[in-house]
Amino acid sequence: MPYAYKNGYREGVVFVFLKSNNMVLIENRHVEDNKHEVFFTSGSIEDKDYKSKSDYKITAMLREVGEEFENNVNVKKYVYLDEMKVDEINVIFYIYLITEWDGNMPEYTVEREKKFADLKWIYLNEKEKYFKFESAFKICSRIEKYLEK
Repeated sequence: MPYAYKNGYREGVVFVFLKSNNMVLIENRHVEDNKHEVFFTSGSIEDKDYKSKSDYKITAMLREVGEEFENNVNVKKYVYLDEMKVDEINVIFYIYLITEWDGNMPEYTVEREKKFADLKWIYLNEKEKYFKFESAFKICSRIEKYLEK
């Protein structure tokens, strides 16, 4: 699965599930030595996504939702919020807010057919309790601006 690059940055999608009570879905990712990283569900854009007849970023977002949620969740409505470069990890993220879906939200995401990260719903205004990455706070800010409309 060759990843897609744009101007030297790997391309990725962030897809934030939003409940009507301003709750968002986060991933609690297990990393080495019993440490955890908390971020939004996300994935890399792959070269094959460019072959789609629709926007490759949307194709990648829908593909990643299917893979990470093992086709248990079907995206019905989403809003494109913005793009964001994260120099620390050399990625450009395209941020989508998923406002309507159906299916059964699993307890964890899957990568390469193995459990990857636990999922949890949090209130957006409690973000400081969970996130440590500046990029996560910037995504929260974009969601809050959207919700103000």
